[in-house]
This record gives sequence, C-alpha cells and structure tokens, in this order.
Amino acid sequence: MLLKRFNHILLSGAALGIILSTALTAQAADLTFGVMPVVFDGDLTPAVKSICTQRLALGLKATGAIVKDGPRVTKLMPTEGACDDVCRQKIAAALQAQYIVGATVKGEDRFYELHLWLADAESGKASVQVKRTCHVCSLTALARSMDLAASALRAKVKTERAVPGDVTVETAPAAAMLEVDGQPMGQTPTKLKLLPGKHEIVAKLEGYLAARKTLTVIAGSEETVTLNLVAEAKARRSKVRPILGWTGIALGAASMVTGIVLMVMDGEGTCESAWPGEDCPERLNTLPLGAAFFGTGAALSGVGAYLLLSESVTKVARSDSRRLSLVPLRQGVGLSFWGSF
Repeated sequence: MLLKRFNHILLSGAALGIILSTALTAQAADLTFGVMPVVFDGDLTPAVKSICTQRLALGLKATGAIVKDGPRVTKLMPTEGACDDVCRQKIAAALQAQYIVGATVKGEDRFYELHLWLADAESGKASVQVKRTCHVCSLTALARSMDLAASALRAKVKTERAVPGDVTVETAPAAAMLEVDGQPMGQTPTKLKLLPGKHEIVAKLEGYLAARKTLTVIAGSEETVTLNLVAEAKARRSKVRPILGWTGIALGAASMVTGIVLMVMDGEGTCESAWPGEDCPERLNTLPLGAAFFGTGAALSGVGAYLLLSESVTKVARSDSRRLSLVPLRQGVGLSFWGSF
C-alpha cells in the first residue's frame, strides 16, 4: 500500500514537472530571433567556424526561443558591404522576427573573443551586447562559451522587456475615460506604467468621438501622449461638408459646360431655309445667357473646392496627437518631440 502511494506521488510530481516545463518553454518562445551569419576574424579552422555557427543558434533555442537561421537568412544578406540598420529591419520583416542576432568571433592560437549583439526589428540598431573570452580553448570549451553567451543575450532581452515605460496620457478636453488594451485606466490626465511593446490607447468623453492611438512603448522610456477629441456635432458637420463640396463641383462643371455651349451658339442663324446667298434675318443671341451659366458654374465649383479643401485641412490638423519622448541611450537620454501643429 505504501509503495503504491509512493508511486502515485512520483507520477503526480512528474506530471507537474512536465506541465511547468511546458509552461516555461511556451513563455520563452514568445520571441522570434533571426540569426545572421557569424563574422570571423583571424586564421580559424573550418571546425571552429562550424561550431560557432551551430552553437549560436542552439544556445538561443535552449532558452525556448524561436530561431530562424541558415540559408533563408543568408539569401537576404546584401551582396556587397555590411548589413546596416535598414538592412536588419528588412531581414527582420522578411523573417517576421522581433530581433536580429549577430556575432563576431576573433581567434588566434586557441584564444577566442566572442562578441554577440542583438538588434530590435523596429529600429535595426544593435542595443544589447554580450562579450566572452576563452583562453587556451578546446573545441568543447568554445562550444560551451558560445552556448552561454547566446543564453546570456536572451536573458538580457527578457530583463529589458520586463522594464516598463512611463507614459503620461493627456486629452483635449481633459477628464476623458481612458482604456489601454481594452482595460479601464481612469480619467485623463494620468500617468501609466506600460510594458514594452505595442498598446492600443482609447479616450472616451460624452459628446465627443472616441480618440484612438497605437503606441509602441520602449523599455525605460518616458513619453507624453496627447489625444485630441472631436465633438460629435462638429464631426457630423464634417461629414456633410464633403458631400456639399462634390455636389457643388459637379453642378458647377455642368453649368460651365452649358455656358460654353451657349456662348459658342451665339450669332448662329435660326432659319430652316433661305435663298442662296441670302443671310438669315434671325440670329441666336445666347451670349448673355451663356456667360451667366458659365459664371454661376465657376462660383459653384469654387465653393465646392473650398468646402473640400477646408475639410482636408481640418483632418490634417487633428490627424495625429503630439508626442514627447525621453528615450534612454548608451550615453544619456534622447529627447524627441513629434506631432502636428
């Protein structure tokens, strides 16, 4: 009986371990890494190059991350010159990866220096770096060093992603109800701590249309976002204005064409038959009427164009919210201010 219970406990513990392991692996696999070909410096043997290339990918896979490497990455590399920030952005987009990983290996007389870097897909800039050295290094020790360096790189990404950014949300007018990713966050103005990544911000206020903005938060950054709310009555007027504008342009064009036709017909004879060489005593006098039609059409077209142009200017004026950002850099912080005025 005791042995049977002990076996049940062991089975339960094993099942729990499998569940926890699966959960941890799934959590780690939320990121996709594109691995660029390793750059080698020095007189390195083919065996060393092969181990470094393989172990860079295996070290990332050991953390549960999704890794895309090999020929599908090599064919995306430029044929001439180094791969710059824009190049990394394009490779990340093609691979649908959040990060691009690269490495440089310098070696001589069994002394190796490993330099691993990581660039995010949005900027393409190498922001996370890991360096390792291996003295009097065998192939086994070199493989282990690359494994540890790749795992350390993944760990730094995980730590950096966990650092929230400070986001201050303001609205014009104030006291709007705020939602972030569908969750209520109180009234504006308010200061939020949001995890790095994209977030959907919605501001709602009675009598106004809801204002929406997709915000990408950078780890450790400080940002101020202003959402401009548009009154519902003003929004209704803005819907009518384009209709009136296009209607005015259409009627104006038709009136102008009619006016031109009438002015061209002015002075033509109306006689059905006349003796040869005899002028028709009855002539059309359509010039004044044609001029009136043409002038009315020009006025209608001008009013219609004004309505359309004024609506376009209004949309541009309120199209985007102003955004002030403090972004941490390697040697201090960077300040960016973006928006429309």
